[in-house]
Amino acid sequence: MTDNSKTSGQLLFEELEINLDEVPFEQLSIYTAVEYFLTIEDEPPSNATNLKKVNRYLESFHHLCDVEAWEKASIILCTRSGISTNDELHYQLRVWGHYQEQIDFSRQLLGKLNSLIDVICGISLGNAYGSLGQYQRAIDYYQQALEIARDIGDREYEGHSLGNLGLAYGYEGHSLGSLGNVYSSLGKYQRAIDYYQQALEIAQDIGDRGHEGRSLGNLGLAYGSLGEYQRAIDYHQQALKIARDIGDREYEGRSLERALREKGRKALCSWCSLWLLIFLNH
Repeated sequence: MTDNSKTSGQLLFEELEINLDEVPFEQLSIYTAVEYFLTIEDEPPSNATNLKKVNRYLESFHHLCDVEAWEKASIILCTRSGISTNDELHYQLRVWGHYQEQIDFSRQLLGKLNSLIDVICGISLGNAYGSLGQYQRAIDYYQQALEIARDIGDREYEGHSLGNLGLAYGYEGHSLGSLGNVYSSLGKYQRAIDYYQQALEIAQDIGDRGHEGRSLGNLGLAYGSLGEYQRAIDYHQQALKIARDIGDREYEGRSLERALREKGRKALCSWCSLWLLIFLNH
């Protein structure tokens, strides 16, 4: 049960399981600083900026990295404590638009702990660079995350819990979808389709209906951009059915709007072709 009398920082410090009596003397000042930031420093006011509200987490993270306490640093990277949206900290930094902080966070842990954290950091870096418009760098990190996720699924997570295996495949699917989004932004629709199709297959394999619907919708958008309106309509209608099945009203409305738009584009294209044919025959 959560102790409501404790601050989010104090709860996070408990989760880190830092025992100052067991810390090496040369690292004591670092860990004492972490304790200060999380348990003693005044809570930021309610009207503080988003970054100010989590500054104690950022400072603690960097201090832990200074003493190579990677596992404890990863707990802060993925903490939801004190995040009003209940999203993990690395993701929330992106939502707030603090891409450089997200990059700094993820870079420091990449390659330092385990494959799952590497996947999380790779996707996080891809998201940040994609948001900054640096699509090639985003592609590089998504590819790296994708390869690691596949490796986890094939070897490291063999024999582990089904939940962890499902998580690894989930990250693989999200990496593929993100790669597709980047290539679509670059106008490379056929390349995007290849990744969306792979993401769709994984979503179907693991029974992720929400991601299956989004992958179908992405395929519809890509084919619409290529002028293949009937294929686009078919994908949007499939996405619409899934949205209705799972009760996702927002995506249901979006899929319906997309399907109707492609039908309109198809009708307009047919009308223009007819008039062009009439014009050429006169």
